Amino acid sequence: MSYTPTRTTNAVRRAFIFNCLNPAMVRVFVGPRRLTIAGAIERLPEHEATITHSTMCALEADIVNSTGIRNVQWRLDNWIHELGVWRSTQPERIRKRRRDDDVREVDAS
Repeated sequence: MSYTPTRTTNAVRRAFIFNCLNPAMVRVFVGPRRLTIAGAIERLPEHEATITHSTMCALEADIVNSTGIRNVQWRLDNWIHELGVWRSTQPERIRKRRRDDDVREVDAS
């Protein structure tokens, strides 16, 4: 299936929304048989669930299935895709937030 750059970009943005991720935080570049996604992965403002490896795998699969482009380059500020594994580049911030939540729970009881 052949897509124009505009249709491909729209398909990528729909995949972000389908996975409750904010498409405004990324830029999409479409080239011949190549797709580059740059920026930061963040949840939509009304969703507070943590972004996980599974979330990123689902996003990647949705993008490949909806665009037909298999060569996707990811240039993200807060996630790295290495050897088929998605890894957050901000794990300390996540751990700190969890520790703060634990402290609040202890203080509240």
